[in-house]
Amino acid sequence: MSFDKKRNKWIAQITFQRKNHCLGRFDDKEDAINARLEGEERFFGKYRKDGK
Repeated sequence: MSFDKKRNKWIAQITFQRKNHCLGRFDDKEDAINARLEGEERFFGKYRKDGK
């Protein structure tokens, strides 16, 4: 997750199988965090190390 100063937005992204996937730009940091968590579930699913 990073912050885009020009657009004043939080960027959520994830890397899966050597490809970077943009999950969106958000006004609130919490929304970006939630998008990242949803992206982890969608891309990693049963392969997550924490067993969720």
